[in-house]
Amino acid sequence: MSTMEPVDRLEFQVLVDNVTDSLSTAPSNVTLEWPALMRAGMRQLSGKCQCCANHGLSLVVRAFHGTQSHTVLFDAGPVEFAVEYNGSRLGVDFGSIEAVVLSHGHWDHAGGLPMALELIGKANGSRPVPCYLHPGMFRQCALPLPGGALLPIREIPTPDELTAKGAVPVVTKDPQSSSVKCFSSVAKFRV
Repeated sequence: MSTMEPVDRLEFQVLVDNVTDSLSTAPSNVTLEWPALMRAGMRQLSGKCQCCANHGLSLVVRAFHGTQSHTVLFDAGPVEFAVEYNGSRLGVDFGSIEAVVLSHGHWDHAGGLPMALELIGKANGSRPVPCYLHPGMFRQCALPLPGGALLPIREIPTPDELTAKGAVPVVTKDPQSSSVKCFSSVAKFRV
Protein backbone atom coordinates (compact mmCIF):
# COMPACT_ATOMS: atom_id res chain seq x y z
CA MET A 1 0.00 0.00 0.00
CA SER A 2 1.09 3.52 -0.66
CA THR A 3 1.78 6.05 2.06
CA MET A 4 -1.31 7.78 3.35
CA GLU A 5 -1.37 11.53 3.18
CA PRO A 6 -3.86 13.74 5.00
CA VAL A 7 -6.48 15.50 2.97
CA ASP A 8 -7.02 19.23 3.32
CA ARG A 9 -10.79 18.93 3.41
CA LEU A 10 -13.70 16.59 2.75
CA GLU A 11 -17.07 17.60 1.34
CA PHE A 12 -20.14 15.40 1.68
CA GLN A 13 -23.09 15.97 -0.62
CA VAL A 14 -26.18 14.07 0.45
CA LEU A 15 -27.71 12.46 -2.63
CA VAL A 16 -30.30 10.31 -0.82
CA ASP A 17 -31.27 10.14 2.83
CA ASN A 18 -34.32 9.66 5.01
CA VAL A 19 -35.13 13.33 5.46
CA THR A 20 -35.95 16.49 3.64
CA ASP A 21 -36.45 19.66 5.67
CA SER A 22 -35.75 23.02 4.12
CA LEU A 23 -37.36 25.13 6.81
CA SER A 24 -35.45 24.23 9.99
CA THR A 25 -32.32 26.02 11.12
CA ALA A 26 -29.01 24.30 10.58
CA PRO A 27 -25.42 24.84 11.73
CA SER A 28 -23.41 27.20 9.53
CA ASN A 29 -21.39 24.32 8.06
CA VAL A 30 -24.53 22.55 6.78
CA THR A 31 -25.94 23.50 3.38
CA LEU A 32 -29.71 23.59 3.27
CA GLU A 33 -31.50 21.97 0.32
CA TRP A 34 -32.99 25.10 -1.27
CA PRO A 35 -29.72 27.08 -1.59
CA ALA A 36 -28.05 23.99 -3.09
CA LEU A 37 -30.93 23.63 -5.55
CA MET A 38 -30.72 27.32 -6.50
CA ARG A 39 -26.98 26.92 -7.23
CA ALA A 40 -27.89 23.93 -9.42
CA GLY A 41 -30.34 26.06 -11.43
CA MET A 42 -33.69 26.14 -9.60
CA ARG A 43 -35.45 29.40 -10.52
CA GLN A 44 -38.91 28.72 -9.07
CA LEU A 45 -39.79 26.81 -5.92
CA SER A 46 -42.12 23.89 -6.43
CA GLY A 47 -42.37 20.27 -5.38
CA LYS A 48 -40.81 19.27 -8.71
CA CYS A 49 -37.62 21.08 -7.71
CA GLN A 50 -37.19 19.47 -4.31
CA CYS A 51 -35.29 16.31 -3.63
CA CYS A 52 -36.92 13.00 -2.82
CA ALA A 53 -36.40 11.70 0.72
CA ASN A 54 -36.22 7.92 0.83
CA HIS A 55 -35.23 5.30 3.40
CA GLY A 56 -31.52 4.74 2.85
CA LEU A 57 -28.31 6.60 2.16
CA SER A 58 -26.14 7.83 -0.70
CA LEU A 59 -23.32 10.37 -0.38
CA VAL A 60 -21.03 11.99 -2.92
CA VAL A 61 -17.72 12.45 -1.06
CA ARG A 62 -15.02 14.80 -2.36
CA ALA A 63 -11.51 14.78 -0.94
CA PHE A 64 -9.26 17.81 -1.52
CA HIS A 65 -5.47 17.63 -1.31
CA GLY A 66 -3.49 20.61 -2.55
CA THR A 67 -4.78 21.44 -6.03
CA GLN A 68 -6.30 17.98 -6.56
CA SER A 69 -9.76 16.73 -5.74
CA HIS A 70 -11.20 13.25 -6.04
CA THR A 71 -14.74 12.00 -5.78
CA VAL A 72 -16.29 8.77 -4.50
CA LEU A 73 -19.89 7.63 -4.35
CA PHE A 74 -20.49 6.15 -0.89
CA ASP A 75 -23.59 3.95 -1.06
CA ALA A 76 -26.29 4.38 -3.68
CA GLY A 77 -29.59 4.69 -1.86
CA PRO A 78 -32.59 2.37 -1.98
CA VAL A 79 -34.02 2.85 -5.47
CA GLU A 80 -32.83 3.87 -8.89
CA PHE A 81 -35.25 6.77 -9.36
CA ALA A 82 -34.04 8.55 -6.20
CA VAL A 83 -30.42 8.61 -7.41
CA GLU A 84 -31.37 9.99 -10.80
CA TYR A 85 -34.10 12.35 -9.51
CA ASN A 86 -32.00 13.89 -6.73
CA GLY A 87 -28.77 13.86 -8.72
CA SER A 88 -30.29 15.89 -11.55
CA ARG A 89 -31.82 18.41 -9.14
CA LEU A 90 -28.62 18.83 -7.12
CA GLY A 91 -26.37 19.10 -10.17
CA VAL A 92 -24.25 16.07 -9.23
CA ASP A 93 -21.34 15.66 -11.64
CA PHE A 94 -21.54 11.89 -12.05
CA GLY A 95 -18.59 12.01 -14.46
CA SER A 96 -16.31 13.11 -11.61
CA ILE A 97 -17.01 9.97 -9.57
CA GLU A 98 -13.88 7.83 -9.65
CA ALA A 99 -14.97 4.92 -7.46
CA VAL A 100 -17.96 3.52 -5.58
CA VAL A 101 -17.88 2.08 -2.06
CA LEU A 102 -20.78 0.17 -0.50
CA SER A 103 -20.88 0.19 3.28
CA HIS A 104 -22.94 -3.01 3.49
CA GLY A 105 -25.26 -5.19 1.46
CA HIS A 106 -28.72 -3.92 2.28
CA TRP A 107 -31.17 -2.73 -0.38
CA ASP A 108 -31.44 0.74 1.18
CA HIS A 109 -27.75 1.37 0.43
CA ALA A 110 -27.40 -0.62 -2.81
CA GLY A 111 -30.77 -0.55 -4.62
CA GLY A 112 -29.84 2.56 -6.59
CA LEU A 113 -26.43 1.24 -7.62
CA PRO A 114 -27.36 0.09 -11.15
CA MET A 115 -28.71 3.56 -12.00
CA ALA A 116 -25.75 5.29 -10.34
CA LEU A 117 -23.35 3.23 -12.48
CA GLU A 118 -25.35 4.06 -15.62
CA LEU A 119 -25.23 7.78 -14.80
CA ILE A 120 -21.50 7.60 -14.06
CA GLY A 121 -20.84 5.73 -17.33
CA LYS A 122 -22.90 8.17 -19.42
CA ALA A 123 -21.05 11.11 -17.88
CA ASN A 124 -17.51 9.69 -18.03
CA GLY A 125 -17.55 8.20 -21.54
CA SER A 126 -18.20 4.62 -20.35
CA ARG A 127 -14.94 4.42 -18.41
CA PRO A 128 -15.13 1.47 -15.94
CA VAL A 129 -15.39 2.46 -12.26
CA PRO A 130 -14.03 0.40 -9.35
CA CYS A 131 -16.77 -0.69 -6.96
CA TYR A 132 -15.56 -1.85 -3.52
CA LEU A 133 -17.69 -4.58 -1.93
CA HIS A 134 -17.41 -6.88 1.07
CA PRO A 135 -17.97 -10.57 0.19
CA GLY A 136 -20.48 -10.95 3.04
CA MET A 137 -22.86 -8.43 1.50
CA PHE A 138 -24.24 -10.95 -0.97
CA ARG A 139 -25.94 -13.18 1.61
CA GLN A 140 -29.72 -13.32 1.45
CA CYS A 141 -31.21 -11.40 4.39
CA ALA A 142 -34.71 -11.28 5.87
CA LEU A 143 -36.66 -9.23 8.37
CA PRO A 144 -38.21 -11.27 11.21
CA LEU A 145 -41.93 -10.66 11.51
CA PRO A 146 -44.19 -11.17 14.53
CA GLY A 147 -45.13 -14.82 14.72
CA GLY A 148 -41.77 -16.03 13.40
CA ALA A 149 -42.26 -15.52 9.65
CA LEU A 150 -39.50 -13.89 7.61
CA LEU A 151 -39.89 -11.12 5.04
CA PRO A 152 -37.10 -11.52 2.45
CA ILE A 153 -35.02 -8.42 1.82
CA ARG A 154 -34.28 -7.51 -1.79
CA GLU A 155 -30.88 -8.84 -2.81
CA ILE A 156 -28.26 -6.39 -3.96
CA PRO A 157 -26.86 -6.52 -7.50
CA THR A 158 -24.29 -9.28 -8.07
CA PRO A 159 -20.73 -8.55 -9.21
CA ASP A 160 -21.71 -9.78 -12.70
CA GLU A 161 -24.69 -7.41 -12.80
CA LEU A 162 -22.46 -4.54 -11.65
CA THR A 163 -19.87 -5.39 -14.31
CA ALA A 164 -22.60 -5.20 -16.95
CA LYS A 165 -23.37 -1.66 -15.71
CA GLY A 166 -19.75 -0.51 -16.02
CA ALA A 167 -18.30 -1.35 -12.61
CA VAL A 168 -15.07 -3.17 -11.85
CA PRO A 169 -16.12 -5.07 -8.71
CA VAL A 170 -13.46 -5.41 -6.04
CA VAL A 171 -14.87 -7.99 -3.62
CA THR A 172 -12.60 -8.34 -0.60
CA LYS A 173 -12.36 -8.26 3.18
CA ASP A 174 -8.88 -6.76 3.03
CA PRO A 175 -8.07 -3.06 3.42
CA GLN A 176 -7.70 -1.41 0.04
CA SER A 177 -5.56 1.30 -1.40
CA SER A 178 -6.95 1.66 -4.87
CA SER A 179 -4.64 1.52 -7.83
CA VAL A 180 -6.86 4.19 -9.33
CA LYS A 181 -4.79 7.36 -9.43
CA CYS A 182 -7.28 9.27 -7.30
CA PHE A 183 -6.60 7.19 -4.19
CA SER A 184 -2.92 6.40 -4.50
CA SER A 185 -1.90 9.30 -2.28
CA VAL A 186 -5.15 10.89 -1.14
CA ALA A 187 -7.00 8.38 0.97
CA LYS A 188 -7.23 4.80 2.08
CA PHE A 189 -10.37 3.20 3.28
CA ARG A 190 -11.52 -0.09 4.67
CA VAL A 191 -14.25 -1.99 2.82
